[in-house]
Amino acid sequence: MDKQTRPLINIPGQQEDKTAMKTRYYVAHEITRHTIHMNEVLDATARTLRAILQNHNARCAVPNANSCGNSASGEIAFYEQFLENLKLRANAFDRRLQNEITLVSF
Repeated sequence: MDKQTRPLINIPGQQEDKTAMKTRYYVAHEITRHTIHMNEVLDATARTLRAILQNHNARCAVPNANSCGNSASGEIAFYEQFLENLKLRANAFDRRLQNEITLVSF
């Protein structure tokens, strides 16, 4: 099997040189590192949007809040939910990646 198309997991009965194995582990490590960073960024962004929405809603709840834009609340809520969904997908990807790494280590 060509080194460029070699799967991330070891297939029983196949021999692999140590350099190729180290390269595959390094790639898996890099992907994991970026996944952790992506999860952190999504989490921080979702928290920020949640805080903006709470602040906006609190200002709109004040009597005589003439400058309150109700459409802004809906848009902020949409993006907050959008980021939460991205975070769910990123977490699922992280779990799948951890599963791959566990399988590789056998």
